[in-house]
Amino acid sequence: MKRFISLLILLFCISFALTGCKGSKEASQAEKASADTKTEEEAETTKIEELSLTEKEVKSFIEAYPVFMKIAKEVNEEFKGLSDSKSLLKGIKAGKEYEEKVNRALKEYGFTMEGFIATYGKIMGTFFYMKSAEFREKTRENMKEMLKNPAIPEEQKKEIKENLEEMEEEEESDEIKVYKKNWEIVKKYQDKIEELTSGD
Repeated sequence: MKRFISLLILLFCISFALTGCKGSKEASQAEKASADTKTEEEAETTKIEELSLTEKEVKSFIEAYPVFMKIAKEVNEEFKGLSDSKSLLKGIKAGKEYEEKVNRALKEYGFTMEGFIATYGKIMGTFFYMKSAEFREKTRENMKEMLKNPAIPEEQKKEIKENLEEMEEEEESDEIKVYKKNWEIVKKYQDKIEELTSGD
């Protein structure tokens, strides 16, 4: 997993360097203009849509993963040993070819490099949510028991109750509901996903 994340960071750096400050500035201005025209409800809807997974997306991710990793490892090897500014600049220029190669390779799976990485994030976010669900449930149960304990001061119980209410509200949030829906898809392919990413 750590290796995969390192490769992602490397590819992001290449992409950022190739895009340049001008592109970043234009993107920022476009995002600001878009945000100004969106209502809070529309922004939340967009966020939920961006978190949602489809079964087709997950299946495509599984198929594309080995292809992506093969190219990412090539990039990693290419950039090994680049330390001085001249060689690094040379490497960044060569990075454009890799970025195009990634996009060409992932196209048949319905991804760009950016889209693939976003899907990876959604899948891992879903895994994290589900694997932490039991811990969150135990935490809430412990807090409920503390509220019944006469030895705990009322002021402290008030804080516990407020925290408990916040946690329970969060469990009913749209974001959590999306992760639950995502899990219904991801769990079908859990073994395969873990097999693919276990060596990273």
